[in-house]
Amino acid sequence: MHWNERWRGWIVTRYDDVYAALHNDRLMADTVTPYFQAMKPQDQEKYALIYDVLNNWTVFIDPPKHTRLRRLMQRAFTPRAISKMREVVEAIVTKQLDKWETKKQIDVIDDFAYPLPASVIATMIGAPLEDVHLFTSGRIPHQPAARRRRRVGPSYQSPDGGRGVQCLSVRDLCAAIDQSARRHE
Repeated sequence: MHWNERWRGWIVTRYDDVYAALHNDRLMADTVTPYFQAMKPQDQEKYALIYDVLNNWTVFIDPPKHTRLRRLMQRAFTPRAISKMREVVEAIVTKQLDKWETKKQIDVIDDFAYPLPASVIATMIGAPLEDVHLFTSGRIPHQPAARRRRRVGPSYQSPDGGRGVQCLSVRDLCAAIDQSARRHE
């Protein structure tokens, strides 16, 4: 276990430490509310929508709300439910692999890693697979391996000048929104 200054948090990796942390009522998942409450009123108004969205993500909420949402999600991930999904996932993977037969080169991220989970989730919620591009169109911009991004402040700059945002915290997200708004004024 060690303190990470950049993320302003503890990095816990050993199984026993992770288990103990997850079962310690003194530790909280809701890191959004304290940050939001410390903001000036005008900033709270400005970032209210972000707060509302993040405050409903399971990873950022504490019991009892977390427990209620987790119970709802657990039904989709029982051994029986996962077993039923196996055939669906295998079909999606096979379809993806079949597309590669005629290609000389593939990008595993763009051609597999992004569409696979989106396709599985689409199937789970009953959305047509033809609409999977809608799931990934709002994702953080990604560039093929040949044009990886290098870190510059709260956003990323690619070698060709393209910009995308990858936020590590609520503070970074707010800074990125401010930066984007200034560029578009």
